[in-house]
Amino acid sequence: MSEKEASVTDVDPNGDVLLELSGPQGETHLRVSSKVLSLSSMVFAKMLTSQFKEGLRSSSSLGTLHRIPLPDEDVEAFTLLCNVIHFRKDLVPRKPTVTCLENLAIICDKWDFTSAIAASSELWLQNWIRSTGNRDLSKLLFVAYVLDTPDAFSRISWEILIAQVGLFVNLSGLSEHELMPYSLPGMSS
Repeated sequence: MSEKEASVTDVDPNGDVLLELSGPQGETHLRVSSKVLSLSSMVFAKMLTSQFKEGLRSSSSLGTLHRIPLPDEDVEAFTLLCNVIHFRKDLVPRKPTVTCLENLAIICDKWDFTSAIAASSELWLQNWIRSTGNRDLSKLLFVAYVLDTPDAFSRISWEILIAQVGLFVNLSGLSEHELMPYSLPGMSS
């Protein structure tokens, strides 16, 4: 595959939008449905039905694939998101990596997909809580907070309270994210 070529994943083989993502492996394009994106995200709904360059109304011909470049988004996390919202259950892992979940949380916050993946988010976090060591708890707390999963947030908070020795200021993983309020884990002075 040359630098100009990109792998295309048909999340929806009849999709009318091509999401253009860049990652360490090169370009990845996801063929998705504008209707599914619009129903899952108010940000995409407004973008696709407006006069933005990504808007479907701005297209000059029917049947063309509308390209939306998303060069700053994580390929693995955005692919997971698209598989969930397009109901491709067979391609959705029961336990994505913690890093993938962190990236997914950031994407969902930015593009307003949190409600669309609420059920999956709760399941993923519950699967991680059952098997995680102390090192991933603060990252999982971040994910639970951003994805608005109160049950998982409560359980992870409890696990942190039990496991934490010393000041909560020493709890790594939370202060690195701008989406996490500084005072949430009791870190304010």
